[in-house]
Amino acid sequence: LGAVWVECDVQTLNCGTHVLYHDEFATTKEGTLMRLKDATHHDLSLTRLEDALLNSAPSINFNLEIKYHGKSDDEVARMATQIAEAVHALAPKRRICFSCFHPAACIALVEHMHTNESKHGILFLTEAESLDGDTYNYHDSLHEAMRFASNNGIHGVVSHASAVLASPEPGVHAHSLGLALYTFGKHNNDVRLAVTQYCTMGVTALIVDDVATVARSFEQLSY
Repeated sequence: LGAVWVECDVQTLNCGTHVLYHDEFATTKEGTLMRLKDATHHDLSLTRLEDALLNSAPSINFNLEIKYHGKSDDEVARMATQIAEAVHALAPKRRICFSCFHPAACIALVEHMHTNESKHGILFLTEAESLDGDTYNYHDSLHEAMRFASNNGIHGVVSHASAVLASPEPGVHAHSLGLALYTFGKHNNDVRLAVTQYCTMGVTALIVDDVATVARSFEQLSY
């Protein structure tokens, strides 16, 4: 379809198995709903992270977003480290980056990368839809999210596209701090807005749903 990276949500079952799944609940083999943090691989038929890494072409790059429904800070940090360890063991040379909304996960990933001299990227996700928002909250303020990332050795920030489209400042600020800037949201499926962000606003990469349409538009730009 033309995508350079494939974004997948990953979380850990009660048995320690890492699976690709977004939601907090999943339907068991018996047809009942169960929290993933309480389930084992015997309860659910879900794609394992291991299978995705070992059975896909090495040329496919993964952006693994770590999900953490209902977990404490310590549990999130521990889970993030375990996922990173699994990736390091299974696919040490594959291009992979990690992303998460939880600061404890990102800090744990940075520590793991330093310890293992890994080159996998780490991105801090923020819900911020504006540049400033609540000045002291990195979930609401893109500036604060960038500050947090820069201060903790995180490679970049993933933001709502609306925060970037409102002003050219986020791209400039991110690059001044040496950060990558990714965006997500419905605006990224609009070809015009996607091209604007990437070509004129300093956005490093876009997360999109309509991959084929957006990828074709960028291919046409190269001619």
